[in-house]
Amino acid sequence: MCFKRTVTAALFSISALASPTLVHGLDISFLDQAPLRFFSDADLKLLSESVDKALDNAKDGEAVAWTNEQTGSSGTVTATRSFTREGHNCRRLEIANKAAKATRGSATSNLDFCKVDGTWKILTVVD
Repeated sequence: MCFKRTVTAALFSISALASPTLVHGLDISFLDQAPLRFFSDADLKLLSESVDKALDNAKDGEAVAWTNEQTGSSGTVTATRSFTREGHNCRRLEIANKAAKATRGSATSNLDFCKVDGTWKILTVVD
């Protein structure tokens, strides 16, 4: 099982993909307009806090919403299921984000997190 370091690092890793590029024959230039690419530091903080709340407190099916009225960015983090993997408590989150400046509007990702040594870490990007 391979874990990334932290939730915030993972979010930045996903945003780093959001530049037009050709990787192994796969055109991912559509990520150029991914909402996460347009988020301010305050947006990222609100998103990260919502992920933490969903992981620690949300019931399965419950959404945690965030909005930054200054930038127009918003999103929801929904805990879609809880499970155990290799003895670790894990959760799948559906993260839907919208940035006012992004021409493509919104994006949704599903990520699996597991709690290891008291810290939530990304297990897999589901889609």
